[in-house]
Amino acid sequence: MLGIYGKRPLVTHLTIIIVFATMLRTILTAPVEMGGDALKKWAFSKELANGVPAADLLANHHTARWGINLPATALAKLVGPEWFTYYLVPGIFFGLLLIAAAYFITKWSKQPLFVFMVFVLVLFGEPMYFRSTSQLQPFVFSATYMLCHAIFLGKITESATQRNHFFAALFIFLAYGAKETAMNYIPATAIFIFASLGWRQGMKSLALIGSYGIALLVVETAYFSVMYGEIVTRLHLVGQHFEMLEDNIKEDLGEMSLSLLFRRWTNLPVLTTVLLASGLVSSAWIFVKSIKEKRATPDALPSLFFVSFAVVSTLAVKSFDPLVPLEPPKAKYLAELVPWASLAVALFMGYAVDGVNARLARRIAMGAIIGVAATASLVSVAMPGKHDDRWAAWMWHADDTYKLLRDIVEAGVPIRVVRPGLFADVLGVELVPLEGTVANNIFVAPAFRTAYRHRELPLSCASLSMRFEFTFSQCPAKATESQ
Repeated sequence: MLGIYGKRPLVTHLTIIIVFATMLRTILTAPVEMGGDALKKWAFSKELANGVPAADLLANHHTARWGINLPATALAKLVGPEWFTYYLVPGIFFGLLLIAAAYFITKWSKQPLFVFMVFVLVLFGEPMYFRSTSQLQPFVFSATYMLCHAIFLGKITESATQRNHFFAALFIFLAYGAKETAMNYIPATAIFIFASLGWRQGMKSLALIGSYGIALLVVETAYFSVMYGEIVTRLHLVGQHFEMLEDNIKEDLGEMSLSLLFRRWTNLPVLTTVLLASGLVSSAWIFVKSIKEKRATPDALPSLFFVSFAVVSTLAVKSFDPLVPLEPPKAKYLAELVPWASLAVALFMGYAVDGVNARLARRIAMGAIIGVAATASLVSVAMPGKHDDRWAAWMWHADDTYKLLRDIVEAGVPIRVVRPGLFADVLGVELVPLEGTVANNIFVAPAFRTAYRHRELPLSCASLSMRFEFTFSQCPAKATESQ
């Protein structure tokens, strides 16, 4: 690669990418969310980093997803379990490891630097994935691990060593540790191995990867079994969660039917829909190219992962009568497809640019990408309002924001919050319900509950939104007998 572009242009382009990505990540990062999923993982990781035994913490599918929690615990142990660290965990995986892994995939293309920059530009500009990767959510961890899995699958086609097979198995196992839907990628892995190595060598490689994978699952099961004192798999904890969700699917999404499995594809943001459609077209072109060449090359892996996950996640069900999907068919889960669609589009564009013999045309294309990146950075800095909200727990002053919230609550201000237990764990304060009010979601520090029983509530109380934007609003009046 350096022979084609030289060291100086490579350093220049990578510097632009790093600056662009850092500006977007720090300026537009979503605030810490109070939805529960991400915060439960972070609470677990903080406790583990503070020395609490894992056996005292393992309780549900959040704490069982060690592919997310262990990196968070390691970073919390290294730099301290502060709220700023909460942002660093997905930031490092998204901003550094995922991008670095994508770089190695693009090296198998004919225009590696161009493809790499297109991928970064598309991925960082996609709104659905950008929000997901601001939190401790599975998507970014799964994508990072699967990209590493793809790298070693590609290496197997070049050198079928034990080492490459082991790491291919290890990284798909890590992706499974982040979320169980990593199993949706297994068909893509099998197809690529057979299409690139042939049936005989492919069977040997799959058997070797599978053997390492089973060994890792045995180790995981042994660990969880020791923790619980009985034979327990991680899927047992996750399965309990999905069984609970079955009762909520009908209420949230409507009567379950085959059409509902596909309906979420129509509920995506416009830009995400365009990207996924473009990824499908690009994948089809790459598949046709592989068929003509009678061999699958590593640059086909993103397209295989894209199609495999899309098909399996849409059609996977536990039963048909009644119809029960393996996971709720919600649009947000399709964010997992964004990096694969981005890579497929970037690889397709790389082949298109390579087809143009004129060096000037390639330079114009590269210059356009850099120009768009620079313009987007300037626009991001100039965006009004969003990053000026002093009550939102943004990245650079998250610790100060949480301290301010804790001081306000401990000073006796009532707070309106949907999940008091989670909020109390987040801030490290105790909350009790304030009885006698019209609303049932008003809480106060225990020392002040008695005082409020004997006087009217203040004109305003603190309110906490699901996006952790902290505001003041009018408190509900005290209840009377007539009410």
